[in-house]
Amino acid sequence: MKEKLNLNEIFENIDIKLIEKGIPITHRFLEATTEVSNMFNVPILIYPKGKIDDGSLEYYLSSCLDNWYTAKYADKRKLNIDLGAFYIIVKQDLWKYRIPNFFGTCNFFIEKDLLDKGDNDETNILRMCKDMTQFYVNNLNDTEQLHIFKAYENAIEVFQIFRGWRSDDVPMLEAIHADMNNISIQLDNTFPHYGQALFSHLQVGEKIIKSWLLKSELTLKDLKKDYSHNINKLAKAFNERYREQLDINIINGLKNDPNLRYGKEKDFNIDDIIKAQNAIFHIILTIGHSPSKKDL
Repeated sequence: MKEKLNLNEIFENIDIKLIEKGIPITHRFLEATTEVSNMFNVPILIYPKGKIDDGSLEYYLSSCLDNWYTAKYADKRKLNIDLGAFYIIVKQDLWKYRIPNFFGTCNFFIEKDLLDKGDNDETNILRMCKDMTQFYVNNLNDTEQLHIFKAYENAIEVFQIFRGWRSDDVPMLEAIHADMNNISIQLDNTFPHYGQALFSHLQVGEKIIKSWLLKSELTLKDLKKDYSHNINKLAKAFNERYREQLDINIINGLKNDPNLRYGKEKDFNIDDIIKAQNAIFHIILTIGHSPSKKDL
């Protein structure tokens, strides 16, 4: 006599084990796909809703698992797998553009028709800003479209380098990610706090430079004793140890001011945000995938 399988019970038991392991909700579904795949010896689709139901066990299990996790956790299970996000000023307003994750070749283009997604290996850049409406996009002139395209092109290179650092065992990377997320939290708010966002930019720049100084054989004790939180001294220390040279004038776009966190909002503006972002992008682009140490 065959015993019937209760998939809900199986999924619940898997989820309980993942909770006990301390796996966060956003990563739990991906872990569960591996567990279910091993249990039934079939591949599990991460996005079954984007596939056609072909009646296979693979599709059935994938759909059941996806529906179970959506029913239990709803939006909390969503994992942001974007390559990154950046801000740009258009028509005197600050806009956020996301960069989707991609591997291989992707053709990024600009088309005012927001219904135009492009082919599978293409992305319409104007669709990557969720707040820009069709009415607004229709009023973008050629200069503004070119400005968006060039800024997007630059940001892609920045975040591809940043993604590569994950495989290079760069110290402080998780803390850098946390500070980057805090920038979005402060700027995407109904009442944005530019000072807090600028402070997070400063933290990102400081931690990136410190990470590469640690890879140059300086210790945390050295950094605390000799450089503390002085971004200029940190940049100069990097320039002394690596062939790639940071521009101190651009680095000064990262404000180091006690009023950042506790000052009034009118003390700072969106131009300060762009200067700080430019400084971060300059740091990442200058360091590149793997900077060359000098012979000291």
